[in-house]
Amino acid sequence: MLFRTLTSLAVLLFASPALLGQEVLISATLRDAASGEPVPFASVFLLRAGKGTVSDEEGRFTVSSPYAKDTLQISCVGYLPLTLPVSASEDFPASIRLESQTLDLDVVEVRERRGKYKRKGNPAVALIRDVIAHKKDNRLEKQPYYEYEVYDKVELDITKISKELAERKALKKFAFALEYMDSSSYNDPVLPFFLQESVSKVYYRKQPRTEKTYRQALKTTNYDDYTKTEALANFINRLYLDIDIYDDQLYLFELEFPTPLADIAPLYYKFYLTDTLPYNGRECYELSFIPNNRYNLGFDGKLFIAADSSFRVLGADMSLLPTINLNFVKDLRIRQMFEQVQDSIWVTSRSEFDVEFKLTQNLVGIRGKRTSLYADYRFQPPDDPQVYNTAGELIPMEGEDEKTEAYWEKARPVPVVKVDAGIY
Repeated sequence: MLFRTLTSLAVLLFASPALLGQEVLISATLRDAASGEPVPFASVFLLRAGKGTVSDEEGRFTVSSPYAKDTLQISCVGYLPLTLPVSASEDFPASIRLESQTLDLDVVEVRERRGKYKRKGNPAVALIRDVIAHKKDNRLEKQPYYEYEVYDKVELDITKISKELAERKALKKFAFALEYMDSSSYNDPVLPFFLQESVSKVYYRKQPRTEKTYRQALKTTNYDDYTKTEALANFINRLYLDIDIYDDQLYLFELEFPTPLADIAPLYYKFYLTDTLPYNGRECYELSFIPNNRYNLGFDGKLFIAADSSFRVLGADMSLLPTINLNFVKDLRIRQMFEQVQDSIWVTSRSEFDVEFKLTQNLVGIRGKRTSLYADYRFQPPDDPQVYNTAGELIPMEGEDEKTEAYWEKARPVPVVKVDAGIY
């Protein structure tokens, strides 16, 4: 009798709270506190339950704890870490705002794991070799045909705006724009001054290799005589770079940067297997990397690799090392996300390219950010095969700059935020 009583008590004390109806299911969306845009690739971890996940391309995540009370930790490169209490008796917010944190690359120290790095017997090196071996199978270009729609948004900001600078006579013509200064996204206030949106249709054919981009709509800030169109066009063109994580090299500002998926990557970079996480319902490996020599051209960041025999890249997040002296480039970051559209076909769903130019530490700089969102992929020959015969790679469509606001409200994958509306 005593044994049965103690056994029953032990069941009550040590049984999983989930069995007692105390499991907590948390589902929310992470957003940038300033822009309202989703924050992908954020690490979400429950301390007491000892498990976590990664937010998807829309910033969404779902995680559960078997405990009635737990603590949720959220971290993401470029944002301040956030810790939130979790309780079965209280509602959890459906949307969580993360405050941006700009890293001053002049003082950031890149720390590597202690101990001598070894390639032989390193599971991270074995994993990246498998990923490289499967590159041809996982690239979109292996398809005979494909087409998709892409929405591009390019924003230019003036950085290091001081009160004294804002009051200079030269900026009097832009006094109205100073009302839209953004002091929440970066350590120093920035002045968004240029915005461009476009909607395009891209057609690709493997044999003979042809790619055509038909730009269907274009909306851009127009300052008329106040700015030099050539200078803006040159800067914007630097943002429209072909970023493909599967390439051996990325050509940035007339220089070649070996990617973490280059054939030489296992020798050029150090790789560390840092975590195993669920991502969009799939298990993935978090693979961190850094160049062998921190003064060589290269990236510091993470790859998210599918934990199956496909060795597909589900996402990439990488930045320049602070020790690289790249002319006037102060900061640079690339993020890409991929999604499955058919059984064996994975495509780019979101791409971000963020760069800041600055002459010296104390002078005004320019930060440019391009965000590309992809949708409506097809893999059949086009309805009109003549799309491949038009001269040029970029074909502006007639009336592209005459679209109504109603068109843009429908065409934008995400609504325009206050700061963007203020630029227009």
